[in-house]
Amino acid sequence: PMFGLEDETMMGIWALIAGCVMVTLLFIPAPYGRHASKAWGKGYDSRWSFFFMEIPAFLIMGIRFLLSEHKTAVSTVFCLLFELHYFRRTFIYPFTLKGSATYPIAVSLMAIVFNFCNGYFLTQYLTGANVESYPVTWLVSPQFLIGLCLFLGGMAGNRWADHVMANLRKPGETGYKIPYGGLFRWISCPNYACEMVEWLGFCLLTCTPPAWVFLAWTIANLAPRAVSHHKWYKATFPEYPKNRKAFIPYLL
Repeated sequence: PMFGLEDETMMGIWALIAGCVMVTLLFIPAPYGRHASKAWGKGYDSRWSFFFMEIPAFLIMGIRFLLSEHKTAVSTVFCLLFELHYFRRTFIYPFTLKGSATYPIAVSLMAIVFNFCNGYFLTQYLTGANVESYPVTWLVSPQFLIGLCLFLGGMAGNRWADHVMANLRKPGETGYKIPYGGLFRWISCPNYACEMVEWLGFCLLTCTPPAWVFLAWTIANLAPRAVSHHKWYKATFPEYPKNRKAFIPYLL
């Protein structure tokens, strides 16, 4: 138990906090990147910031899986998929960012707590005794296969969008530009949309309560930020495509 409370109780509290965070972020954008604010104090290199923010989830899952006495073929696949996401987010993505960007220390610490808590809840289920209830045939079930397609497709879309945005500026250029092509034809933030699809897929392929709470937190963080980015693009660039939505084509 965490803090002396049962894990189910803590997950419920954690899900409620996600709802509060989402409402807050709809009115107060997280102060980094194009929404940076000096009021949050001095920042540090965004590359190392993202590294330290993401590594708790990677380490928690890896260590608890290796120490688990309940390893199965199914739990191994679950954990490998989770680690695949966080390997990229920890060891590859941060070092594609431009070195001049900074990230507030306070926001970075909140993200570390977020990744630690989500990693804790997921590993409780994915490395615990209950994972033995999955038959090996789960890996060929329609729910698993649909979830796997969404997970891998979302990951690929997220990686593609990150690559496009990382290469908008030529060497020596500064400032922001409008991205075009692919999903950018319909939405301003395909990187966020695809990450939400990715974790929806993980929910389906694992079918565990903490995965759904993880998705709730993902939406709570990324949906408001996509809306903020979309508003910022429209306010900053008069020529910004008017038919684009924030993160759901034709809707939002």
